[in-house]
Amino acid sequence: MQIDILHEINSSNIERLPFPLGEILEGSLYYPGSGIDGTPIRNWSLGVKSFVYVDMSWSQASYLKALSDHPVHGYHIAGQRDVRQHELTPNGYNMTMPASLSQQEYEIAMRINKAGPENAFALWSVFERDSDRNDSFGPERFSLLHIRAEGVAAYEALYVANECLPKILAFIRPGLAFGGNYGTFELALMEVMERSLRGVPQQLLWEHACDTAPSLHEPWSGYYRRKIQGPLKRDECKEYAVTLFEAISQA
Repeated sequence: MQIDILHEINSSNIERLPFPLGEILEGSLYYPGSGIDGTPIRNWSLGVKSFVYVDMSWSQASYLKALSDHPVHGYHIAGQRDVRQHELTPNGYNMTMPASLSQQEYEIAMRINKAGPENAFALWSVFERDSDRNDSFGPERFSLLHIRAEGVAAYEALYVANECLPKILAFIRPGLAFGGNYGTFELALMEVMERSLRGVPQQLLWEHACDTAPSLHEPWSGYYRRKIQGPLKRDECKEYAVTLFEAISQA
């Protein structure tokens, strides 16, 4: 996101200003199954100032309470507002079911998480660094868009349909199997990412145990082969770390 757009926003004008969809999406970090994990935000060395968090299990009330109970250390909210569906998909959107995903499996995951149009929400928050901190602590401002939605459908609706590309995909405990997500989530997400004419995200943030070297499996290992950062600390999870990988050339 361009810093001049962030600097214009405050609690008084955020409702009036146009929602800068393209600036929020392009070059962002996309985190499906995010919960309220602050790991990508706290690791500023990733070089991202716009975060798109997607999780189908958190209600808006629970998310707002979590933000209040566990605020981002060293930051406060400069402005915050709900985002309407037409602002996220201005050209409309209909999900095309990935071949690797069955309709039945998808619907079961949605039911388990009580996810659907009736309780979906999108909340945009702009955070500002506290006045007692300096540039060495982190960026002056950053953007966090949190959406209650399913991660594969959200990627297609946000990035593919709007012809935008995130810089980083965060793959950190997406809740597979017993976590309420469906087992073919990885294959389905890669299939949708490959639909984009822009290619796949340049980088992948991958979780692994601290005492184990990070090792990618398919479908990720087919694209992301070069380690460029890490291990980096996980937020409030001392046994695990994250490592950043870069995609090979897609030329």
